[in-house]
Amino acid sequence: MVTDADGRITRFNRACEEASGYEFKELKDKVFWDLLIPPEKVEAAKLVHRELKSTSLPKDYTSQWITKDDKVCLISWRISLIKDEKGVEYVVLAGIDITEESEVKEIQKRILDILETSSDFIFISDITGKITYLNSAGRKILSLKDLNGLSELKIDSYYPKWANELIQSEGIPTALKEGLWVGETALISGSRELPISHLILAHKDEKDEVKYLSTVARDISRQKRLEGELLSTRDKALDIAKTKSAFLANMSHEIRTSLNGIIGLSEILSNTELTKEQRKYAEAIQSSNDILL
Repeated sequence: MVTDADGRITRFNRACEEASGYEFKELKDKVFWDLLIPPEKVEAAKLVHRELKSTSLPKDYTSQWITKDDKVCLISWRISLIKDEKGVEYVVLAGIDITEESEVKEIQKRILDILETSSDFIFISDITGKITYLNSAGRKILSLKDLNGLSELKIDSYYPKWANELIQSEGIPTALKEGLWVGETALISGSRELPISHLILAHKDEKDEVKYLSTVARDISRQKRLEGELLSTRDKALDIAKTKSAFLANMSHEIRTSLNGIIGLSEILSNTELTKEQRKYAEAIQSSNDILL
Protein backbone atom coordinates (compact mmCIF):
# COMPACT_ATOMS: atom_id res chain seq x y z
CA MET A 1 0.00 0.00 0.00
CA VAL A 2 1.25 3.50 -0.89
CA THR A 3 -0.06 6.72 0.65
CA ASP A 4 0.84 10.34 0.36
CA ALA A 5 2.36 12.19 3.29
CA ASP A 6 -1.11 12.81 4.73
CA GLY A 7 -2.15 9.16 4.70
CA ARG A 8 -4.32 9.22 1.52
CA ILE A 9 -4.13 5.96 -0.39
CA THR A 10 -2.56 6.24 -3.86
CA ARG A 11 -1.69 2.59 -4.55
CA PHE A 12 -3.35 -0.60 -3.28
CA ASN A 13 -2.17 -3.88 -4.74
CA ARG A 14 -4.03 -7.16 -5.20
CA ALA A 15 -2.73 -8.60 -1.91
CA CYS A 16 -4.10 -5.59 -0.05
CA GLU A 17 -7.45 -6.00 -1.75
CA GLU A 18 -7.61 -9.67 -0.74
CA ALA A 19 -6.55 -8.95 2.83
CA SER A 20 -8.92 -6.01 3.35
CA GLY A 21 -11.89 -7.00 1.22
CA TYR A 22 -11.82 -3.57 -0.42
CA GLU A 23 -11.13 -2.79 -4.05
CA PHE A 24 -8.65 -0.03 -4.82
CA LYS A 25 -11.35 2.15 -6.33
CA GLU A 26 -13.19 2.14 -2.99
CA LEU A 27 -10.15 3.47 -1.11
CA LYS A 28 -8.36 5.66 -3.63
CA ASP A 29 -7.52 9.11 -2.20
CA LYS A 30 -9.05 8.20 1.15
CA VAL A 31 -7.07 8.43 4.39
CA PHE A 32 -6.23 4.85 5.27
CA TRP A 33 -6.59 5.18 9.05
CA ASP A 34 -10.17 6.40 8.63
CA LEU A 35 -11.20 3.03 7.14
CA LEU A 36 -8.57 0.41 7.91
CA ILE A 37 -7.42 1.23 11.46
CA PRO A 38 -9.51 0.73 14.64
CA PRO A 39 -10.57 4.10 16.11
CA GLU A 40 -8.53 3.58 19.28
CA LYS A 41 -5.38 2.97 17.16
CA VAL A 42 -5.74 5.96 14.81
CA GLU A 43 -3.57 8.36 16.84
CA ALA A 44 -0.78 5.78 16.98
CA ALA A 45 -0.93 5.38 13.18
CA LYS A 46 -0.74 9.15 12.70
CA LEU A 47 2.25 9.33 15.06
CA VAL A 48 4.13 6.71 13.02
CA HIS A 49 3.55 8.77 9.87
CA ARG A 50 4.82 11.95 11.52
CA GLU A 51 7.92 10.22 12.90
CA LEU A 52 8.69 8.72 9.50
CA LYS A 53 8.60 12.12 7.82
CA SER A 54 11.05 13.49 10.37
CA THR A 55 13.55 10.60 10.13
CA SER A 56 13.04 9.29 6.55
CA LEU A 57 14.26 5.89 7.77
CA PRO A 58 12.45 2.57 7.23
CA LYS A 59 10.35 1.69 10.25
CA ASP A 60 8.91 -1.60 11.46
CA TYR A 61 5.46 -1.30 12.91
CA THR A 62 2.68 -3.67 13.96
CA SER A 63 -0.93 -2.59 13.94
CA GLN A 64 -4.45 -3.91 13.75
CA TRP A 65 -6.27 -3.79 10.43
CA ILE A 66 -10.04 -3.76 10.00
CA THR A 67 -11.37 -5.53 6.91
CA LYS A 68 -14.48 -4.57 4.99
CA ASP A 69 -16.49 -7.21 6.88
CA ASP A 70 -15.21 -5.83 10.24
CA LYS A 71 -12.75 -8.64 10.86
CA VAL A 72 -9.72 -7.53 12.87
CA CYS A 73 -6.32 -8.71 11.63
CA LEU A 74 -2.83 -8.08 12.90
CA ILE A 75 -0.40 -6.73 10.30
CA SER A 76 3.37 -6.37 10.58
CA TRP A 77 4.43 -3.37 8.47
CA ARG A 78 7.72 -2.30 6.96
CA ILE A 79 7.25 1.43 6.30
CA SER A 80 9.51 3.54 4.10
CA LEU A 81 9.45 7.12 2.81
CA ILE A 82 10.17 7.77 -0.86
CA LYS A 83 10.05 10.78 -3.20
CA ASP A 84 9.12 10.89 -6.86
CA GLU A 85 11.00 12.88 -9.50
CA LYS A 86 9.09 16.01 -8.49
CA GLY A 87 10.07 15.66 -4.84
CA VAL A 88 6.61 14.63 -3.68
CA GLU A 89 6.78 12.35 -0.62
CA TYR A 90 5.01 9.03 -0.48
CA VAL A 91 4.81 6.40 2.25
CA VAL A 92 5.24 2.79 1.19
CA LEU A 93 3.74 0.21 3.55
CA ALA A 94 4.68 -3.43 2.95
CA GLY A 95 2.69 -5.63 5.30
CA ILE A 96 2.41 -9.28 6.32
CA ASP A 97 -0.68 -10.71 7.99
CA ILE A 98 0.58 -12.24 11.25
CA THR A 99 -2.85 -12.85 12.81
CA GLU A 100 -2.46 -16.63 12.91
CA GLU A 101 1.10 -16.36 14.18
CA SER A 102 -0.04 -13.99 16.91
CA GLU A 103 -2.92 -16.30 17.85
CA VAL A 104 -0.53 -19.25 18.06
CA LYS A 105 1.77 -17.26 20.36
CA GLU A 106 -1.20 -16.30 22.52
CA ILE A 107 -2.27 -19.94 22.78
CA GLN A 108 1.29 -20.93 23.66
CA LYS A 109 1.34 -18.25 26.35
CA ARG A 110 -1.93 -19.51 27.81
CA ILE A 111 -0.68 -23.10 27.83
CA LEU A 112 2.52 -21.99 29.55
CA ASP A 113 0.47 -20.10 32.14
CA ILE A 114 -1.54 -23.28 32.81
CA LEU A 115 1.63 -25.36 33.16
CA GLU A 116 3.29 -22.84 35.48
CA THR A 117 0.25 -22.51 37.77
CA SER A 118 -0.43 -26.26 37.93
CA SER A 119 0.30 -27.99 41.24
CA ASP A 120 1.39 -31.09 39.32
CA PHE A 121 5.04 -31.82 38.59
CA ILE A 122 5.39 -31.32 34.80
CA PHE A 123 8.50 -31.57 32.67
CA ILE A 124 9.54 -32.12 29.06
CA SER A 125 12.66 -34.04 28.08
CA ASP A 126 14.33 -35.48 25.02
CA ILE A 127 14.46 -39.25 24.62
CA THR A 128 17.82 -39.37 26.45
CA GLY A 129 16.23 -37.89 29.58
CA LYS A 130 17.70 -34.38 29.29
CA ILE A 131 15.15 -31.88 30.62
CA THR A 132 14.15 -29.01 28.34
CA TYR A 133 11.27 -27.64 30.46
CA LEU A 134 10.35 -27.90 34.13
CA ASN A 135 7.36 -26.10 35.60
CA SER A 136 7.21 -24.15 38.85
CA ALA A 137 5.77 -27.04 40.90
CA GLY A 138 8.54 -29.30 39.58
CA ARG A 139 11.24 -26.83 40.58
CA LYS A 140 9.72 -26.61 44.06
CA ILE A 141 9.57 -30.40 44.51
CA LEU A 142 13.18 -30.79 43.35
CA SER A 143 14.26 -27.79 45.47
CA LEU A 144 15.58 -25.88 42.44
CA LYS A 145 15.68 -22.11 42.90
CA ASP A 146 15.98 -21.24 39.20
CA LEU A 147 16.42 -22.74 35.74
CA ASN A 148 20.21 -22.36 35.59
CA GLY A 149 21.77 -25.61 34.43
CA LEU A 150 18.40 -27.12 33.56
CA SER A 151 19.72 -28.55 30.28
CA GLU A 152 22.34 -30.50 32.22
CA LEU A 153 19.85 -31.88 34.71
CA LYS A 154 19.10 -35.61 34.50
CA ILE A 155 15.70 -36.43 35.92
CA ASP A 156 16.60 -40.06 36.65
CA SER A 157 18.85 -38.83 39.47
CA TYR A 158 15.70 -37.72 41.29
CA TYR A 159 14.04 -41.14 41.22
CA PRO A 160 14.62 -43.84 43.87
CA LYS A 161 16.40 -46.87 42.42
CA TRP A 162 13.27 -49.03 42.27
CA ALA A 163 11.25 -46.26 40.59
CA ASN A 164 13.97 -45.55 38.04
CA GLU A 165 14.16 -49.25 37.16
CA LEU A 166 10.38 -49.39 36.67
CA ILE A 167 10.40 -46.29 34.46
CA GLN A 168 13.32 -47.52 32.34
CA SER A 169 12.07 -51.09 31.96
CA GLU A 170 8.35 -50.43 31.61
CA GLY A 171 7.36 -46.76 31.60
CA ILE A 172 9.42 -45.31 28.75
CA PRO A 173 9.27 -48.42 26.49
CA THR A 174 5.47 -48.53 26.85
CA ALA A 175 5.15 -44.79 26.14
CA LEU A 176 7.36 -45.09 23.05
CA LYS A 177 5.30 -48.02 21.77
CA GLU A 178 1.76 -47.05 22.75
CA GLY A 179 2.05 -43.28 23.19
CA LEU A 180 1.57 -43.18 26.95
CA TRP A 181 2.21 -44.99 30.21
CA VAL A 182 0.51 -44.57 33.59
CA GLY A 183 1.81 -45.97 36.85
CA GLU A 184 2.87 -45.20 40.40
CA THR A 185 6.49 -44.33 41.14
CA ALA A 186 8.25 -41.88 43.44
CA LEU A 187 10.51 -38.83 43.47
CA ILE A 188 13.24 -37.92 45.90
CA SER A 189 12.22 -34.60 47.41
CA GLY A 190 14.75 -33.35 49.92
CA SER A 191 15.40 -36.25 52.29
CA ARG A 192 12.15 -38.12 51.70
CA GLU A 193 10.63 -40.34 49.06
CA LEU A 194 7.52 -38.75 47.55
CA PRO A 195 4.96 -41.19 46.09
CA ILE A 196 3.55 -39.99 42.77
CA SER A 197 0.98 -40.92 40.15
CA HIS A 198 3.12 -40.95 37.00
CA LEU A 199 2.05 -40.24 33.40
CA ILE A 200 4.55 -40.38 30.52
CA LEU A 201 3.55 -39.17 27.04
CA ALA A 202 5.51 -39.67 23.82
CA HIS A 203 5.14 -36.85 21.28
CA LYS A 204 5.70 -37.79 17.65
CA ASP A 205 6.21 -35.77 14.46
CA GLU A 206 4.50 -36.20 11.11
CA LYS A 207 6.91 -39.05 10.34
CA ASP A 208 5.72 -40.92 13.45
CA GLU A 209 9.13 -40.45 15.06
CA VAL A 210 9.29 -39.58 18.77
CA LYS A 211 10.65 -36.07 19.22
CA TYR A 212 10.30 -35.64 22.96
CA LEU A 213 8.66 -36.98 26.11
CA SER A 214 6.51 -35.15 28.60
CA THR A 215 5.77 -36.24 32.14
CA VAL A 216 2.97 -35.27 34.52
CA ALA A 217 3.37 -36.43 38.10
CA ARG A 218 0.99 -35.84 40.99
CA ASP A 219 1.82 -36.06 44.68
CA ILE A 220 -0.28 -38.90 46.13
CA SER A 221 1.20 -38.81 49.65
CA ARG A 222 -2.16 -37.95 51.22
CA GLN A 223 -3.91 -40.68 49.22
CA LYS A 224 -1.32 -43.23 50.32
CA ARG A 225 -1.62 -42.10 53.93
CA LEU A 226 -5.42 -42.44 53.81
CA GLU A 227 -5.09 -45.87 52.18
CA GLY A 228 -2.74 -46.92 54.98
CA GLU A 229 -5.15 -45.64 57.63
CA LEU A 230 -8.03 -47.44 55.92
CA LEU A 231 -6.09 -50.72 55.79
CA SER A 232 -5.13 -50.32 59.44
CA THR A 233 -8.77 -49.71 60.40
CA ARG A 234 -9.85 -52.73 58.35
CA ASP A 235 -7.21 -54.95 59.99
CA LYS A 236 -8.31 -53.81 63.44
CA ALA A 237 -11.95 -54.53 62.58
CA LEU A 238 -11.00 -58.00 61.32
CA ASP A 239 -9.04 -58.67 64.52
CA ILE A 240 -12.02 -57.61 66.63
CA ALA A 241 -14.34 -59.82 64.55
CA LYS A 242 -11.98 -62.80 64.95
CA THR A 243 -11.74 -62.21 68.72
CA LYS A 244 -15.52 -61.98 68.97
CA SER A 245 -15.99 -65.17 66.95
CA ALA A 246 -13.44 -67.01 69.06
CA PHE A 247 -15.13 -65.78 72.25
CA LEU A 248 -18.56 -66.84 71.07
CA ALA A 249 -17.27 -70.21 69.92
CA ASN A 250 -15.60 -70.79 73.29
CA MET A 251 -18.67 -69.65 75.20
CA SER A 252 -20.88 -71.87 73.05
CA HIS A 253 -18.66 -74.85 73.84
CA GLU A 254 -18.71 -74.12 77.57
CA ILE A 255 -22.47 -73.63 77.61
CA ARG A 256 -23.11 -76.80 75.57
CA THR A 257 -20.92 -78.85 77.92
CA SER A 258 -22.89 -77.69 80.95
CA LEU A 259 -26.22 -78.12 79.19
CA ASN A 260 -25.38 -81.66 78.16
CA GLY A 261 -24.84 -82.45 81.82
CA ILE A 262 -28.16 -80.87 82.77
CA ILE A 263 -29.93 -82.71 79.95
CA GLY A 264 -28.51 -86.04 81.08
CA LEU A 265 -29.54 -85.46 84.67
CA SER A 266 -33.02 -84.27 83.65
CA GLU A 267 -33.53 -87.42 81.58
CA ILE A 268 -32.43 -89.60 84.51
CA LEU A 269 -34.70 -87.61 86.79
CA SER A 270 -37.66 -88.12 84.43
CA ASN A 271 -37.23 -91.93 84.65
CA THR A 272 -37.65 -91.95 88.43
CA GLU A 273 -40.88 -91.87 90.45
CA LEU A 274 -41.88 -88.22 90.70
CA THR A 275 -44.88 -86.42 91.98
CA LYS A 276 -47.06 -84.72 89.44
CA GLU A 277 -45.53 -81.33 90.26
CA GLN A 278 -41.96 -82.68 90.16
CA ARG A 279 -42.52 -84.26 86.74
CA LYS A 280 -43.89 -80.92 85.49
CA TYR A 281 -40.62 -79.24 86.52
CA ALA A 282 -38.48 -81.98 84.92
CA GLU A 283 -40.35 -81.66 81.65
CA ALA A 284 -39.88 -77.85 81.71
CA ILE A 285 -36.13 -78.38 82.14
CA GLN A 286 -36.08 -80.78 79.16
CA SER A 287 -38.07 -78.35 76.98
CA SER A 288 -35.71 -75.46 77.80
CA ASN A 289 -32.69 -77.64 76.96
CA ASP A 290 -34.17 -78.50 73.56
CA ILE A 291 -34.70 -74.80 72.77
CA LEU A 292 -31.12 -73.83 73.76
CA LEU A 293 -29.51 -76.61 71.77
